[in-house]
Amino acid sequence: MDSIEWVEKLDEQGLSLVRRVAGLEVFRLEHRFVPVSGGTQYNSRMLVGASVPVLGPFFNRFIRPHFLSNEAARAWLKHNVEEVGMFEHLLARKAGA
Repeated sequence: MDSIEWVEKLDEQGLSLVRRVAGLEVFRLEHRFVPVSGGTQYNSRMLVGASVPVLGPFFNRFIRPHFLSNEAARAWLKHNVEEVGMFEHLLARKAGA
């Protein structure tokens, strides 16, 4: 995929990427890192579409499939599973963890 999003949040608790078209939010990707006993819980959520009353249904029905096709969505899901599956091998552990 070739896309540019706005980094709305980036800190130790997570990351939020947002894309707006003409001021309308049409994409949001959130990764949250939650401390749990023995490690970190990773939550990820991607929202594609618009929720505004008038333009939302039009965007979601006619434009969203071109913005993120079902094929691209499946590829993104596979990428995310593979990427997250490698975290334990790539990320440094804190001392005492």
